[in-house]
Amino acid sequence: MKFFELQKKISELYEDQNASTGDFLEVAREFPKTADALPPYARAFKAAFLGGFTIQGLPETTRAMGIFHNIFLEVYSASYNQFSQEMLDSASALYVFRPDITFLVTEESDFLDTEHAGKVVSSFLEHFSGKLVIVNASTEGKLADVFKEFAESSRVFVFDFDGFLRRIGREKYWKTKFAELGDFRLSPDAFPLLAEELLGYAIAFSGVTKKCLVLDLDNTLWKGVAGEDGLSGVVPDAPLQEYILSLRDRGIILAVNSKNNPEDAFEIFDKHPDMRIRKEHVTAWRVNWNDKAANMRELAEEMGIGTDSFAFLDDSPFEQELVRVSLPEIAVAPISELRAYKGFESFALTPEDKRRAEMYEEEKKRKSFQESAGTLSDFLKELGIAILVEDARDETISRVSQLTQKTNQFNLTTRRYIEEAIREHLEKGSKVWTVRAKDRFGDYGIVGVAIICPREKNSWHIDSLLLSCRILGRGVPEAFLSRILRKLHDLGARACSAEFIPTAKNKPCEGFLASCGFEEKKFGVPDTRFYYYNLEKGIFNPPEYITIGQF
Repeated sequence: MKFFELQKKISELYEDQNASTGDFLEVAREFPKTADALPPYARAFKAAFLGGFTIQGLPETTRAMGIFHNIFLEVYSASYNQFSQEMLDSASALYVFRPDITFLVTEESDFLDTEHAGKVVSSFLEHFSGKLVIVNASTEGKLADVFKEFAESSRVFVFDFDGFLRRIGREKYWKTKFAELGDFRLSPDAFPLLAEELLGYAIAFSGVTKKCLVLDLDNTLWKGVAGEDGLSGVVPDAPLQEYILSLRDRGIILAVNSKNNPEDAFEIFDKHPDMRIRKEHVTAWRVNWNDKAANMRELAEEMGIGTDSFAFLDDSPFEQELVRVSLPEIAVAPISELRAYKGFESFALTPEDKRRAEMYEEEKKRKSFQESAGTLSDFLKELGIAILVEDARDETISRVSQLTQKTNQFNLTTRRYIEEAIREHLEKGSKVWTVRAKDRFGDYGIVGVAIICPREKNSWHIDSLLLSCRILGRGVPEAFLSRILRKLHDLGARACSAEFIPTAKNKPCEGFLASCGFEEKKFGVPDTRFYYYNLEKGIFNPPEYITIGQF
């Protein structure tokens, strides 16, 4: 079955309040064997599940639900209560599988003692570079303290399983009759609820976090219809709006896509005393009677982000289905389940995330300024762009990883790297450089990344070079590459090689290397173009209107 067909089925189950674990397992059986031919917006990710008690069905349910979040999970499930053997043996099937993330589901009685628990986790950290999420039912005592100490590492996370059980109902789901039937201490009926929680980690680590929540208005942000009930007749949903504003505080952009008369809708935003969300909180608007899928495309173009960065909130089954079919990469989030929806999850909130809404307002000012400028050349000169190229640091590695995970259009190789993989590059002697940019309207933050690996004979190879699409067309990619080559030359390099791997989305950078003086080399490797730059012959000049190295 094709990916988008699976998405449609899973989306329907998300909407169904009565959907069971069995329903998700039925969809999971229809999964293709491999991640071949995934759509460009989907991400393949590897997850391992190890349990001290029976969790059969949880990996499959998580895999099925991952489709809703544009994640194709390849799953490894350890045998019943074999977590200790798997994690202590570096030659085990777990380590051969090499998951990006491992979920360890246990309670205190599953360990011999705290020393045993410490050895299990230490072995994982020693022999593996992936993330570990400990789903521990024991929240107090020495074992919990051991896990809390490990959680100080950037690679270990302790899921609040006790809090989860309190939210869903401990008596209903924990150690029920199922515990006597094959050691299902957690009822299989709770697997979809736990799967969504665990997917929050996979979403954050794989980079499919949604950036923008697109909102309907009538019977969504408020009860009633603006054009019929008027200002005095609608009732704003204050708790929902307050939660949405909390998402905005976490860097999620808000947009509106509503079939309405603009004057009716805006009157409510301007004058209703119970509205929490005001016009200044919304970055982009489409309040009209047009096709909502077409509006979505326009919103994405206006804000300069992909539609795969959208989650959509709408009460109308017709509009939900229209968006699902037309733009399957958009998550149609159930209004009643928005608080449980994990698509916005991000564990390392970067400065760029925090300023996202503010930066889009700055971009509006740039576009307005460009329209008033005489020519593109005049606009670029007056913009006053400055860039700063720096070594990646501990505090910026999360942003580096985030950019490798999300950047598609200007990305030479589209290699995706979790934070540990970035650190591995640094440990092996690679250079990881970031580029920041600012202009007269504001600070773009870190907008680009280069990962350059040492080769023999004073040569270096560009493994990855990528820049955010919001900085394109302003000479920053050329200035960044010029600075990279200069830095390599200063390190004693004589040559630099690079490659371009075409994808469905990175057409904008297809001719970039050649335009900067790189010579294409033919090696007969399918779907890859190789390039070479002789540093001894000099380095091309960056655009003269860009200031480099001063910030």
